[in-house]
Amino acid sequence: MTNLYDLSDHVDWKYGSMDDIRDCIQLGKSGSAQFICDGTRNYLVAIPTAFSDWSLVGVIQTDEVDGAMLSVQQSTIIALGALCIFAVIIVVLALGMEDQLRLRREEEERLNLEREKMKSDRFLQSMSRIVDRYMVVNLDTGRYRYHELRSSEPLYPTSGQYSEMVEIISKRYVALTETENAKLSRLLTPDYLRSVLRKPDDNLKVEYCSRTENAYMVLTVLPVEWHADGTVAVVMQVVQDIGQKVELENMANTDSLTGLFNERYFSRVLNICEAKKLPFVLYYLDLDRFKPVNDTYGHAMGDRLLKEISARLLRCIRSRDYAFRIGGDEFALIVSADMDEEQRSRMAERIQTMLSAPIVIEEKVLSVGVSCGCACYPEDGDASQVRITADSRMYAEKQHHHEDDRTEEQS
Repeated sequence: MTNLYDLSDHVDWKYGSMDDIRDCIQLGKSGSAQFICDGTRNYLVAIPTAFSDWSLVGVIQTDEVDGAMLSVQQSTIIALGALCIFAVIIVVLALGMEDQLRLRREEEERLNLEREKMKSDRFLQSMSRIVDRYMVVNLDTGRYRYHELRSSEPLYPTSGQYSEMVEIISKRYVALTETENAKLSRLLTPDYLRSVLRKPDDNLKVEYCSRTENAYMVLTVLPVEWHADGTVAVVMQVVQDIGQKVELENMANTDSLTGLFNERYFSRVLNICEAKKLPFVLYYLDLDRFKPVNDTYGHAMGDRLLKEISARLLRCIRSRDYAFRIGGDEFALIVSADMDEEQRSRMAERIQTMLSAPIVIEEKVLSVGVSCGCACYPEDGDASQVRITADSRMYAEKQHHHEDDRTEEQS
């Protein structure tokens, strides 16, 4: 950073410093600082990316942020009125020199603008590698300016009323946050942004997804300009696509054969429910007479049977419940509810009835049973104890089923 910007000895810091930006990068946080260099106000911005240990650092002129054009000081015309005989000559010479100076200044300004545009283009090209779009919002005037970096066509109007933009975003997307009843229409309001952005190194990060498409993004809101009383006046909202990250997480949490969640995600859900003190009922399931299917018809037929069993399990639960394949022919269900004993028994009977019904694959009628054990949180202890209890009850029932099978064979 020092080699790239070398700012410390050449600028006048208005708020923040190079050390603050370094601290933000070391801590993986967002931050900004404002400085004056050669009479121009600039922002030094640090934004953590979706990639571990990488931060985006850039310098943006305040003209990019607030859209204000610095007024060019008009030159005063020096009137010389010494001698009448030379008045016209002096005026003509003065006007000629002024024209030359004006042309020279215009040429210098043009070259400076071209250089600044090249710097800005390079910066935006660098940003576009990890940032999809950004928006600068004036919380006082309620106006915004939106920039699209990935698509050739902007997704939204490039400027307008911020309240209208929030309404558009809220209709298209939903927030992915653990906060109860959190909505984008609330998280993006000027009042809420002012309440959470109190210091230059504060930021607000919100993950959200499309209501209709498989699209996942993260929005980072950074303060870039402040009032004298310490309240934020202007913010920058940066959007990054995290769809690939979400897809990789889904793959890591999903059983590749059945599409159900795997044991890794099973442990995570149990811990989350316990941390939030959310009551749930855990059902441990193990298929009976599955091994003969593999031995008789082969593993390919066994895999198809497991897929059908998984589809039936999903029909037993609601959208807010979870179904897992723990391994082999073992499954688990987490029902997010506080159920009494009668309700738990009815649920277990429903599961056993659904899974024990004959399954026809390639004109072969396959029939398996299921051993089921359940436990509930917090009645049966913490999450780890609930897991142990449900597992032991399932194996007790499986032992009972084996004894019944041996009795039928002997008779």
